[in-house]
Amino acid sequence: MLILSAAALMCGCEKSPAPFASGTMETAETLVSSEISGKITELKLEEGDEIEAGKVVGKIDDTQFRLQMKNLQAQISALKSSSPEVALQLSALEERLAKQRAEKARTERLLAAKSANKKTLDDIVSEIGYLERTIAAKKSTLDKSVLEIAGKIRALSAQIEICEDNIKKSEIVNPVSGTVLVKYAEQNEVAAFSSPIYKIGSLKEMRLRAYFSAADISRLKIGQKLAVVADFGEDQTRRYEGVLIWVASQSEFTPKGIRTRDERADLVYAAKIAVKNDGYLKIGQYAEVEYPNEK
Repeated sequence: MLILSAAALMCGCEKSPAPFASGTMETAETLVSSEISGKITELKLEEGDEIEAGKVVGKIDDTQFRLQMKNLQAQISALKSSSPEVALQLSALEERLAKQRAEKARTERLLAAKSANKKTLDDIVSEIGYLERTIAAKKSTLDKSVLEIAGKIRALSAQIEICEDNIKKSEIVNPVSGTVLVKYAEQNEVAAFSSPIYKIGSLKEMRLRAYFSAADISRLKIGQKLAVVADFGEDQTRRYEGVLIWVASQSEFTPKGIRTRDERADLVYAAKIAVKNDGYLKIGQYAEVEYPNEK
């Protein structure tokens, strides 16, 4: 056994040889939090449940967002109804203008035939100018009103999109496949924005966070296979094949309870070794790394 036995402590025997490196098992954990504030109306999970990514596991009350969206939709309908029909409102003036232009052409022919006087033509030209200015001014006013209403509708539509997004966020969707490790909230509780609901992590692949001395870590490289011996107490151990996947870029003081081959070293490098879980490995479990050349 790589760790100290109770008998050795009582009789004062020498310590067992220090391991190449040691540490504890962990896994990639994801903290799932509420994206909106509200009452949790549904939460279908318990600690230990295995859940696939993308599954809806709960819901937060979205009544206020739905009511707000209905109100915004009603405002949009009212604005659309009040939007002026430019062509319809200008049709009467444009009809008058067309008649005056036709009358102008007829009067010009009569004037050429000396059957009309110049004043009649001048009056018609004046009326045409008045109608053209009136139509232009009214069209400008109507176009401006249409643009303002369209702008208000766009702003309300953006608010509807926000409501739709919040309604979507009211569904608690599990982000990653794994096992529920901790459940922080219960159904009918009120969740605040970003408050934790549960923690999930994959227990199929564990990671031993081990600590190596500077001299030992220099002998290793990413992707290298290492033997991991997990402690199950009462001289019970299990041996696993692991792969080195990460090494810290900076050293740190040796954490409490961690043993390395060079116990005189004050500074160590943290590293992670991926290990396939056969169902026995647990988070926080102590394990040691065998010397790479050891058979």
